[in-house]
Amino acid sequence: MKFWELYSICRQHDHLFEQALKEAEDPRYYSWLQKIEEVCATQQRDKLNAKLPDILCVQALKNYPEKMFESAEHIRSYKFGDYDAEISYLNVYQMYGGAFLEEVLEKGSMRK
Repeated sequence: MKFWELYSICRQHDHLFEQALKEAEDPRYYSWLQKIEEVCATQQRDKLNAKLPDILCVQALKNYPEKMFESAEHIRSYKFGDYDAEISYLNVYQMYGGAFLEEVLEKGSMRK
């Protein structure tokens, strides 16, 4: 997952993102977060598009309190029908990837 995708996904619970970056083997990631306004304002693509290690993404998402909802054909950020099942952010990431997870949050739903 790219740095900007995980930052976007964790915006409501930024402490989870921050903690994962603090514990990361590579200290660069946490330093980027400390100056995130500058990184975003100057569109530092080398940082924003940097691929994060999977273990860091898992660490940030494993305790994410909100859930998504899964139907036979879609993953949604909201419950649509009685048959929709809860699914964790971590499971969505592991099954479909970070870009997919971020798009669900951006658009509200994505076809599997």
